[in-house]
Amino acid sequence: MKKTMGIQISSVAVYHPETIRDNQYYIDFYGKKGFLAKSLMEDVFGRSKRYVIEPGSGENSISMAIEASKKALSQANLTSQDIDLICLSSSSPEYLNPPGALLIHQSLKGKSDTFCFDVNASCAGMLFALKMVTHYMETNKRIRTVLLVGSDSFTPLSNPQKIENYVCFGDASCAVILQKTAGTSKIIDSDVYVESEKCDFATAPLCGLSNIIHAPREQLYYHLGDITISTRDCAQIIKKMLHRNHMKIEDISLILVSQYTKKIGQELWDYLGATESQRIYVGDQYGYTGTSSPFVSLYEAIQQKRIKRGDYIIIWTVGSSAQYVMLLLRY
Repeated sequence: MKKTMGIQISSVAVYHPETIRDNQYYIDFYGKKGFLAKSLMEDVFGRSKRYVIEPGSGENSISMAIEASKKALSQANLTSQDIDLICLSSSSPEYLNPPGALLIHQSLKGKSDTFCFDVNASCAGMLFALKMVTHYMETNKRIRTVLLVGSDSFTPLSNPQKIENYVCFGDASCAVILQKTAGTSKIIDSDVYVESEKCDFATAPLCGLSNIIHAPREQLYYHLGDITISTRDCAQIIKKMLHRNHMKIEDISLILVSQYTKKIGQELWDYLGATESQRIYVGDQYGYTGTSSPFVSLYEAIQQKRIKRGDYIIIWTVGSSAQYVMLLLRY
């Protein structure tokens, strides 16, 4: 009788820079406009502190990804020779070429037959990538162990003159080891919701790459415009996803959400009827870390022993305020 193959998250590791900026830093930085920064940070984004890259430190999205990867490998008692595929998700890559996954492979001294590629689906990229690489694992017998990394370094790319952008972000990387298993862990289902008419609200660089050589400095920054998040529509899609898998919201141990603002997570949880035990928010401690943000939540949930093997988890996030991804898995 053919055994059903599972895919297990074997380890989750986070790396962030050492420098911490609390809210007072930005209140002082903006002086007379500090009251606006305070309101944005506390009332809108739900921030307390964030980890940031120091200018001139040499840190970037790739260096953070490498450090997170080393931690994840160590936690799983693996080496780079065990990794069959490396996937990096980033919307702030250090280079357009070579792919960041190759640079991770180079640093870790991976084996020569490792699949290496990058994914950019904005802040939804790491969740998209999780679904993609599990398909690779299901269809390719040789791919048994995967290193999936999400890494964004937004603070160096944020314009200090744009308070709503500058106070929002934190820098971090999250690495996940996925392994084939005979156990019950697996990706059960996923869905998407796309509103492409909103896709130009988040643009980086603002000038476009074709103009980057001659564009003024203020056009080179990461631009995040006014965003409306369709949490009600996403909640309905999640409910349908649960229904087709003969499940209810009560069956879910944890609902991991985008950490862009505390409010959008609360809205989704409320529309789903989630209990307090199903909610976790870490954006107050990390800032908004982009593609890795729901996985940083997963890391913290594991550290806090809020989930165990066999638990059901929903992960939901948004990219470019235009596409939403929701995924149901058994941990």
